[in-house]
Amino acid sequence: MPSLGRLFLTEDYQGKTQNILLSHNLWQRRFSGDPSIIGRTIEVDRKIVTVIGIMPYGFDLPRGTEFWTTN
Repeated sequence: MPSLGRLFLTEDYQGKTQNILLSHNLWQRRFSGDPSIIGRTIEVDRKIVTVIGIMPYGFDLPRGTEFWTTN
């Protein structure tokens, strides 16, 4: 379970909007741990995505992963 926000839902894979879960480390490093990042759009790999959750500290499966997207 995410430490903030939510996991992907079935609808997330069917929608036009791409969603993203951030690792705890990426959230701290790039967004200073700001909880208001949930629901905001950011650009990742030249795509606009909506942040839906922050994964708990230490979660990085597969190892070294910093974010997860629906596509």
